[in-house]
Amino acid sequence: KINQPDLQYEADLLGDKYINQDLMRYELHRVWVVDATLRDGTSHQFKRRTFYIDEDGWNIVAVDAYDNRDELWKFQEAANVHLPTGQFVGGAPELIYDLQSGLYFSTAMTNEGQPNDFSVTYEDRHFSPQTLKRRTTR
Repeated sequence: KINQPDLQYEADLLGDKYINQDLMRYELHRVWVVDATLRDGTSHQFKRRTFYIDEDGWNIVAVDAYDNRDELWKFQEAANVHLPTGQFVGGAPELIYDLQSGLYFSTAMTNEGQPNDFSVTYEDRHFSPQTLKRRTTR
């Protein structure tokens, strides 16, 4: 239900602390669990993250992110949906909950807009070392 085009962001989807859970669908599903720990001598805002990767589509569907005190800081989730413009499964919407501040961020919502068009193609020359160098030194 979360991706129905007749839903409006402010009126139907976005709440004060979280997205409207009546529109989300959760089901038990097989996932691969990947624990990632910050390498010694490096820095990052997360000391540790646990990724939950859907076994069928190989999408990251959830992430637990821990701060430097090993406390759960952020939780990310993506609603696994079939994206017909790309003929694949992806996350829409994608949500990041900051459990310490009580805020959240939502992206990849298309209810009031058009779905992404994944049919765009590029010629190989766009990815040559020379082209990439020229595009990054502007």
